[in-house]
Amino acid sequence: MLSIFPKDLIPLIKKVGKKYSKLKFHRMPKIPNDDILEKLLDTAYHASFLTEEERKCRFRIIYLSPNEISSKSSSKYYDDKFRIIPFSDFRNFSPNEINRLSPVAEYERMLICVYNIAQQKNQIDLKIWGIIDTGENWWRFIHHESCSGSPPPNAITIESLNPGEIKISTQGDFIIALRNGQIYQHEHDSFRKGPLADYLLPTQQRLYQDVLKKLGTKKFDKDDDDYPHKSYIFFLERILFHLQQKKHGGCLIIIPSNLSRTDTRLIDRINIKYPCDYNFAWELLVRHLINHNKYYDLHAALWDGKINFVEKDRSDEFQEYSMLSDERENIENGMGDVARAIACLSTIDGAVVMTDSFHVIGFGGEVIATSPSLKEIFIHGDNPQQSVSVDNYGTRHRSAFRFCSSLDDSIAFIVSQDGGVKATKRVQDKVFLWPDII
Repeated sequence: MLSIFPKDLIPLIKKVGKKYSKLKFHRMPKIPNDDILEKLLDTAYHASFLTEEERKCRFRIIYLSPNEISSKSSSKYYDDKFRIIPFSDFRNFSPNEINRLSPVAEYERMLICVYNIAQQKNQIDLKIWGIIDTGENWWRFIHHESCSGSPPPNAITIESLNPGEIKISTQGDFIIALRNGQIYQHEHDSFRKGPLADYLLPTQQRLYQDVLKKLGTKKFDKDDDDYPHKSYIFFLERILFHLQQKKHGGCLIIIPSNLSRTDTRLIDRINIKYPCDYNFAWELLVRHLINHNKYYDLHAALWDGKINFVEKDRSDEFQEYSMLSDERENIENGMGDVARAIACLSTIDGAVVMTDSFHVIGFGGEVIATSPSLKEIFIHGDNPQQSVSVDNYGTRHRSAFRFCSSLDDSIAFIVSQDGGVKATKRVQDKVFLWPDII
């Protein structure tokens, strides 16, 4: 196997940058030159291995000029979005300095600011000039834990949670990663198009129809009619995010809603140690979407000045708006609690078994399905025919491969202890693996 070094990420980052430049709603920041980028990646990579009193070095580094921030920091827009902690004296950009700052620069809300202060064009003198406090809203928002958030500056960011791991992102949007000596590129659309999306689409449509029935309408929203479909995916990603945060590793198997716990198609494939009946998510999702529809109808009318709550004949609308606002917060808290509870079930050895409508029917599942002909799996991506021997993977992965191979109407999500989230599914006669989906 060829060795992978941090600098090997550079051409891939530039390739993704060209792809982003063609997108309408995402502006790729300026990418530093190769020498600076290599220095950033190499220093971050070496810092990821450092520890202090058994504390891991977890950090986010952002390549950003202090001049760019200072020129905008006086504006109300920037003051509302994040707060800057500039240093009186610049610090050397080194693995040891990153390790020293990492406890202060709390991963979920702080970014260590680095920039090249060299005066000569071809020189490199990277310095740490401060810390940006973005708050936790954006971190929560990109993981669907909050309905709004303010993004950090749009600049190349390098982050690490585990030794030997570096991820490159912009404003929380993951681009590429080096983990366990392998390069991973995030498949942003794996839940929007392709085999995974095709499998989940009928359930999304069922959710849409349930909401329309409760609303008594033929369409959810003229401006964002796809929101119910997106909400379904957001909730699934939310569960996987919390499972990822457990740092325990786990497996989540999704089966069709018409498959009961006592169905022979299931019990012949998996032995569920803890059968259960946890079924709150669907109703919460329906309530969330109904509330979202009604709340934003009133909110938009108020914003546009079509409603004046001071008028006496508008008191009923004011009361409804207040009740919807309170309900919105309660539902959001409930959805967060359910997502975290499902993730907690994964911390015991064995798989969590859940229907496509988020009904958990058991956990601690041991896959007993056999698939003697399963010798290799195929990596989904730019080269879908790339195959890897199943023997290259651990017990958890192989169990998921066997289950999906024996039951094509299923998906399994595998979360490694290092935080990577993979998906696997059988497509015709092949078992595919999506290496990094969130």
